[in-house]
Amino acid sequence: MQSTRVLFAATALLVVSCKQPTSATNTVAAPQTSAASGNAASVVVNGIPVEQLVGVYNGDWGTMHLVHVGGGELRGAYSHSNGRVVARVDGDVVRGTWCQDEAAEGHRPNGSVEFRFSRNAANVIALDGRWTYADAPD
Repeated sequence: MQSTRVLFAATALLVVSCKQPTSATNTVAAPQTSAASGNAASVVVNGIPVEQLVGVYNGDWGTMHLVHVGGGELRGAYSHSNGRVVARVDGDVVRGTWCQDEAAEGHRPNGSVEFRFSRNAANVIALDGRWTYADAPD
């Protein structure tokens, strides 16, 4: 448990340099493997307290550790190219920016991201993410 807290604290410190990009979509599904408990006065995303979105998600871009830093702000770090995400709750979605050390040829290494969370009958929280490069045409 202590190593998880240290990792989450390091994740929160890492995610500070993403720029504001444009929008488009690409979907990546990622099931959650752990979560923290929330409280009754929390910000809610699609019926789920934001504190419960904290955890480890696995998807096409590797493992992402997601932390709640207060209010409606979430930050994450993922394994692909030292990726980082900074996002805020916007109704029933979480929107923000991503950045990483490298990008596909011809693109800048940052863009926008949108996360949609849902809870299934087994009480497992799933993440569906959409992302785009900041320099992608509209």
